[in-house]
Amino acid sequence: MDTLENHQEDFNTTDIDTLEDLENESQHVSDVLVTQIILCIAILTGVFILNIFKPDISTYIIDTFKYQTSVELSDTLKGLIGWLYDRVQS
Repeated sequence: MDTLENHQEDFNTTDIDTLEDLENESQHVSDVLVTQIILCIAILTGVFILNIFKPDISTYIIDTFKYQTSVELSDTLKGLIGWLYDRVQS
């Protein structure tokens, strides 16, 4: 009977550890989400303020964003690699 109680204690400890791991994982995901939201708000605020003082630069940023989000990923990567290659060659 004593060995049954020992195994029961091990089982309960394992369950508690697993629950703590799940809580830590969800905490980590929420931290990432909050950081992403703060970053997006900061970028949006920066572009908004830039639009007030330098509308031509903010228009360029917005147009580039629209273009990059509508192009296939492979085309974007080819352009990026070409741009990096040109910078290295210079």
